[in-house]
Amino acid sequence: MKGLQQSDMKESGRILDGISRAEDEVTQGLNEAREERFTDSYRKARNGEPVAGDTVLVIALEKEGVVEEVDHAGGRATVLLGGNIRTQIKLRDIMVPKSRRQPKKSTAPAVKLPRQEKTIPLTIQTQYNTVDLRGKRVDEALRKLEHDLDSLSRTGLTSAVVIHGHGTGALKEAVRGLLRTSPYADDFRPGDYGEGGDGVTIVLLR
Repeated sequence: MKGLQQSDMKESGRILDGISRAEDEVTQGLNEAREERFTDSYRKARNGEPVAGDTVLVIALEKEGVVEEVDHAGGRATVLLGGNIRTQIKLRDIMVPKSRRQPKKSTAPAVKLPRQEKTIPLTIQTQYNTVDLRGKRVDEALRKLEHDLDSLSRTGLTSAVVIHGHGTGALKEAVRGLLRTSPYADDFRPGDYGEGGDGVTIVLLR
């Protein structure tokens, strides 16, 4: 940080690029480590897997879910993670049990919820899906936002949480202005109850 504060624009760019590369390497290593932790019980999906109704592991969240829909051509699946939380995950970021398992049947009658195109799901903050911009200058925050959205869009997550707080509203407006033209954002909305309210923005990742 001291080096960044004392450097000129060109040198700052070089330092930030180095930091970005290091973060990408760490993220890749973490993803590989997560896969290794679960190889006793899970394996990578093969052609034609998974199918609707399968129990799968979402690697980045380290959480099991049930597949509702699969788009093999597009390389994505819609996964129900619990309650009514649905998210789209890239097939390469899903593992399937080595011994095929089906979700436990409930005695309660099934309720089919209406589905809408481009619905931004309820998104709970985790260390894997959150970009925290609090305390940063607007220009610094926007650079971090673009970098982190680029990283998150390659993890297979469908949505992300951007924390900007309330403050004067300048940072919030700058964030949402950038998201309107960002190549990483398909859509966005203010946080809902339980997500952080208007002090956060929920982003639907491309």
